[in-house]
Amino acid sequence: ILISGIILLIGFILLISTRLTKPVRKLAAMMHKDSEAFINMPIPEIKESTEIVMLNDSFRYLQKELKRYIAHLKDVTIAKERIESELQIASKLQLSMLPDANKAEIYKNKIHITSYMQAAKEVGGDFYDYFFIDPSHLFFAIGDVSGKGMGAALFMSSTITLLRAYAKIEGNDLCRILQLTSDYLQQNNPENYFVTLFTGILSLETKELTYLNAGHNYPVILSENDEIILINHTHILPLGIIKPPCISPSHITLHTNDALFLYTDGVTEAMNEKQALFGTQSLLALLKNYAHTDKEKLIPDVCQALETFTATAPQQDDITMLCLQLNNRESNQYLHVSFTDIQNISILTDIQHQIEYFLTQKEVPAKSKHRLMLVLEELITNAFKYGFSNIANKTIEINIHVDSTHIEVEYKDNSRAFNTNSAIAKSSSASPELNTLGKRGFYIIDKMTDTFTYKRENNKNISSFKIIKNL
Repeated sequence: ILISGIILLIGFILLISTRLTKPVRKLAAMMHKDSEAFINMPIPEIKESTEIVMLNDSFRYLQKELKRYIAHLKDVTIAKERIESELQIASKLQLSMLPDANKAEIYKNKIHITSYMQAAKEVGGDFYDYFFIDPSHLFFAIGDVSGKGMGAALFMSSTITLLRAYAKIEGNDLCRILQLTSDYLQQNNPENYFVTLFTGILSLETKELTYLNAGHNYPVILSENDEIILINHTHILPLGIIKPPCISPSHITLHTNDALFLYTDGVTEAMNEKQALFGTQSLLALLKNYAHTDKEKLIPDVCQALETFTATAPQQDDITMLCLQLNNRESNQYLHVSFTDIQNISILTDIQHQIEYFLTQKEVPAKSKHRLMLVLEELITNAFKYGFSNIANKTIEINIHVDSTHIEVEYKDNSRAFNTNSAIAKSSSASPELNTLGKRGFYIIDKMTDTFTYKRENNKNISSFKIIKNL
């Protein structure tokens, strides 16, 4: 009887424990599903005990809240993607208002201009601008709006628009241009933004620079005699605070090969992981290396120095630079075009337009012009098809000199090493492979040029060729 009682008791205990734990096991099994399966899975009805029912109700509440959270997260993600898309569009629109930073432009073969801008966010408050107000006077400006983000970007857009409009109206009167711009900004400025600005007008005939500084970082002149000159003169308060008084601008005469380097505080106040600033002295020490050399690599090298200094520290402020270099070529028979950070072969159209315009101005015969354009097209196409793959910052530089009897061209790119001379020699051989597209291109180069040389220097392919003018 005792043994029978024990067996019955054990059976009763097992029955009770099974009935109690079965619903718990069901709920536990549900928790092993992924979130999508869990929120769509029906929760079983449980009526056994008060505690299990409470646990079951908690699961129902968890399922309901999880559904609500996932729905909210989807809405937030869609809204975030829409905002990011709109910010990307805003960034493109903002950059479209500025001269193309990826182009090194040369004007009237007397001044060479390079620029760079990198916003800390999708859009920023830094800007630069330059344009001719008449055939011999270049207006330029660089500025920094207080704050960051969309508000600063809109204020920056207003400032550029006003400067361009008033510069066209007032001509060489810098004081009046800044007065009118600041007055308008101050009257239409509910968020109390302001903008520091350095602006000038450079005469390409006399090389006289007329300038005003509205609370901006001091620009630097890199003199041809190896001297570094800091233009440490502030004339008025930043624009947008008050209508400034009419004050006489300052004047300085530049010389051939001098360069004017302008920047925003994102350069000098770049911060590393130890919260140390890059600083003005570090910038001046770097610029001194370029006082008597070609300034074309100045901005890229400053960018590299900032990248090395900041290392993994995030960018805290917009970074903008502008460099104006007076050319040493007084002759108008030279053309220099340079492109950096090229994205794709569509740049070929822009290159062709610039060279076509220059050659037409120099009255180069149509046949010679056609030969030159064919050769450059083959060189550039070959670089994109075979040499530029896996090259992050693609660069192309072209120098053209037109003489009375011939045209000299120097073409440079930073694609993988490729001996064009050797390829031309192979294409000229009586080979059955001549009909392949690549060899036909080199055959064209050989037939279209009167002389052609190639060399590899400083990790660049350099092709030089001459075309005798044909009537």
